[in-house]
Amino acid sequence: MDLTYTGRGLQVTDEMRDAAAHKLGRLERMEPRAVRLDLEIINEHHPAPDALKRIEAALHTPRKTFATTTANAGPCCTVGTGA
Repeated sequence: MDLTYTGRGLQVTDEMRDAAAHKLGRLERMEPRAVRLDLEIINEHHPAPDALKRIEAALHTPRKTFATTTANAGPCCTVGTGA
């Protein structure tokens, strides 16, 4: 499974990549048909009081794409709890 990382308004660090790869590696065992996982980490420039950072994820399989969004936590913490 390929993992792609995109940062909007911030730099995606190696620490973020390692944490995401570690936590999301279980998806390969749960969904062996998964082809690609796209993570987009967004830092809001003018955020609402309750949403400073947002993570959007899309899991691609041969027939379907599953997407989720979570907000209001640091990227390393949110990746494991956003699905």
